[in-house]
Amino acid sequence: MALQIREADIQDYADILQLHGQVHEIHVEHRPDLYRSAQSTLDLHYFTELLNDEKSKILVVGNDKLVAYTILKVQEAPNRPILVPRRSLYVNDICVDEACRGKGIGKLLFQKVKDYAKSVGASSLELGVLAFNERAIDFYHAMGMNVKSVRMELEIR
Repeated sequence: MALQIREADIQDYADILQLHGQVHEIHVEHRPDLYRSAQSTLDLHYFTELLNDEKSKILVVGNDKLVAYTILKVQEAPNRPILVPRRSLYVNDICVDEACRGKGIGKLLFQKVKDYAKSVGASSLELGVLAFNERAIDFYHAMGMNVKSVRMELEIR
């Protein structure tokens, strides 16, 4: 049976929480200066707000069990004379279950995200990825994404 992609609902919280925890632990492992382990990495109140926010959308992939999800947010450029008015779709989170990676699920979900971006009139699809996450960076490049900006840091001790 083919995997279904659909909008999330409140019943998906537990599965999304489990997937979110996988991504969070990768961040804890590579950037313990920024992230720490937590019992719950996705607050239920925040999740509910996302479900009810007209500018947000959560998509899930799976049948009986979810194997991937993404959290999307439509963003408008600030109304300033120096900026071109534009709408973008920002990918807050995207995750494929670690046991299912490399099977084309990410590509399938990413195509659905691009389709959604077009449907809301976005002129671009944007996301942030930490520099250590080379696997994700390679995936995004393979999906046609390019580097837009570089955020740098200097640790002060």
